[in-house]
Amino acid sequence: IGHAKVTAVCDAVRDRAASVAGEVGAEPFVDVEEMAASGMADALDICTPSGLHARQGLVGAKHGLHVLCEKPLDLKADVARQLVEECEARGLKLGCVLQRRTYAAARSVARAVHEGKLGIILSASAYVKWWRDQDYYDSSGWRGTRALDGGVLANQGIHALDHLCWLAGPVVKVEYAHAATAGHRMEAEDFLIAVVMFASGARGVIEATTCSNPPLCTRVEVVGTNGAAAFDD
Repeated sequence: IGHAKVTAVCDAVRDRAASVAGEVGAEPFVDVEEMAASGMADALDICTPSGLHARQGLVGAKHGLHVLCEKPLDLKADVARQLVEECEARGLKLGCVLQRRTYAAARSVARAVHEGKLGIILSASAYVKWWRDQDYYDSSGWRGTRALDGGVLANQGIHALDHLCWLAGPVVKVEYAHAATAGHRMEAEDFLIAVVMFASGARGVIEATTCSNPPLCTRVEVVGTNGAAAFDD
């Protein structure tokens, strides 16, 4: 963006912070608290492993910085709520990177749903059948862990899950769920299937895996009494 400038870069690995900072003409830091307190920035962009997001966002918010956070907002709902409440209390902007909400077709269908043009929403379902080899999970110590990665739903499936909530409202009940570590050496799940009920009364299936080789398309569907739509990839 023309009017935005990267002024500071923080990474726990000093050499990596210095390298990226050098590329963009910024000041390197190894401590997020020190960077947030430096007065060098108006906003904090968080691109760290998932389990650190809200904690680091809270550091920025407490120093008066707006926060843009990679998905998901956090792996723990209570910590994510703390970040939301802190930003609201301070009048700060808080955003989560869920870019499907910017796609023209997705926005068009969501608008039609919210205006009632599809009638009563009966179902909203998502299928995320991707492939990740073992090298992917072995490439960094946080990948595949419960504490920092969260598994296939929180990491890979989160965009499709958000898309469903956008169309049918938040999930109010999980009627069935099965999660398993099926195809990789990792702590969190690499396969998950669930049947859920949304606030709108619609029901849906969420299926996510990184065990599908070859990978299949990512599909999101919404079905109403007056119309239906589907997104493939």
